[in-house]
Amino acid sequence: MNISTSKGINGNGNSGIINLGMLVNAIKHPRKEGVKRVVVGMMLKNNYLLEIFALYNTEKGFYELPGGKIDNDDSFPKKTLDREFAEELGMTVEIVDLLAEYNIPMKGIEKHFEVYFCKYDDLPEYPLDPKYSHHKFIPFNECHIRSDISPLINRLCEDLLREPDLVQLLRNYKKLE
Repeated sequence: MNISTSKGINGNGNSGIINLGMLVNAIKHPRKEGVKRVVVGMMLKNNYLLEIFALYNTEKGFYELPGGKIDNDDSFPKKTLDREFAEELGMTVEIVDLLAEYNIPMKGIEKHFEVYFCKYDDLPEYPLDPKYSHHKFIPFNECHIRSDISPLINRLCEDLLREPDLVQLLRNYKKLE
C-alpha cells in the first residue's frame, strides 16, 4: 500500500496548512471526485500526550485508527464516528475538529481518509469488534520504525512531527478547555 503523492493545498510537497476551527491548522490533501470517504478518530494518551491510540486488526496484521467508511445514510462524519466507536470499542468520543485528510490507495481502490482529533473519558479494557485483538498507544516518534502500523498512522505521525505548532496545540488542548 502506498500513500498518494499529493502535494497538498500549498503545492510545495509539504503538508498543506489550512485554518480549521479550534485546531487552527490541519494537514490537508483534497478529496478527489468519486473517491470513497473514510473517517477515523485520532486520540492521544490522556488526551494530550504524543502517543496515538490504535487498534490491532488481526485480519490486516497491523494497528489502525478506529473509524470506518461513511455510509449513504451517514452524511456527517460525527454520525459515522459515533457508530464506529460504539461498534469497535463500545465507547463514545467528543470530536474536537478535523485534523488531516489523505488520499490512500488500498487494494487498488483509492480512499479519502478524514482524521478527526477526538477526546475521550474512559477506554474499554478490550475492543468489542472481534477483528481487533487489542489496543495500545503508540508514541509518534516510533511510527517510522514500526512495520505493524497502517500507512495512514505512519503518514499522520510523520506529518505531525513536522508541524511543531500543531503538535504543541494538540498537547495543550486540555489546557484550552
